[in-house]
Amino acid sequence: MHQYKPLKIGNITLDGNLILAPMAGYTDQAFRQISMEHGASMAYAEMSSCEALWRNIDSEKTDLIMQPYPNEKHLALQLFAGNAEAVANSMPRVLAMKPAIVDFNVGCPVPKVNKSGAGSALMQNTDELKAILTTIRALVPKEIPMTVKFRSGWTQESRNYLDVAEIALNAGADMISMHPRTRSQAYGGNADWSLLKTLKETFPDATVCASGDLMSPEAIKQMFEETGVDAAMIARGSIGNPFIFNQTKELMTTGSYHVESDRQRVQVAHQHLTLMYHYRGERYTTNEIKKHLAQYMRGNALFTHYRKALVLATSYQEMLTLFDELLANLHTHAE
Repeated sequence: MHQYKPLKIGNITLDGNLILAPMAGYTDQAFRQISMEHGASMAYAEMSSCEALWRNIDSEKTDLIMQPYPNEKHLALQLFAGNAEAVANSMPRVLAMKPAIVDFNVGCPVPKVNKSGAGSALMQNTDELKAILTTIRALVPKEIPMTVKFRSGWTQESRNYLDVAEIALNAGADMISMHPRTRSQAYGGNADWSLLKTLKETFPDATVCASGDLMSPEAIKQMFEETGVDAAMIARGSIGNPFIFNQTKELMTTGSYHVESDRQRVQVAHQHLTLMYHYRGERYTTNEIKKHLAQYMRGNALFTHYRKALVLATSYQEMLTLFDELLANLHTHAE
């Protein structure tokens, strides 16, 4: 039996088990839509601060983070907070967005987030984590699944992911997701997939999702084979490469997969640009699209010039002109 299969999270059943991970500064409406169109089973929004929602800090920005794209089937919102009070006070605004799933972040390693007691800092403060998750489950209607994402621990010496998983499941989590690096590793070193295997074996009845070093269809397939987890949450491997979802699905169901052409890659990058502009306007787009485009524009000598030009571009119109040129040049080179 192949590893690609429907995924049940609470009362929601997804067609497949390949998920776009929540990534701060990346998983806005445009990227979620592009990923879903290329085979993602669900896509998480980037994390929202409960403190900001409660105290109306950067209110417009936070509302935009939680905004669905038109006809988004399952709006999956990720929250972060350092205390249960902020969670409780933010919940009316969270629920006003009509989320399909509410996720809580216990994994972010960023110092700014950890200093407030949030993200992976909560792995050192499990009493507060318990209070937060209990609060979410009490205030979020039962028909809305709660999911929890965490790391393996704060340091190698204090890996307490099994304790954190138990807290999450006892509080009513419908899926637990783990990135098997510690907070002290940040994104360095290697994700230890053996910990995912231990997690699934310890909680065989739980829905367990994996994250970490899922950079290619082959790596994702191997991770499933080694760990026995139920789902994969793909993060950095999807940036500039939304094709990874369909490719992984193909690999796991047929044994091989189709690689997109350079032209297809550029066309999807162009679509990503126009969607972002449509949803967020010019200022946001010209700043935020560049980190995506730098990843789309890989693997072809012709891309090098255009990657530099697009990163230096200062307007949406300038970017569109560069894309027109690039597509024309790709056509010429193909003849």
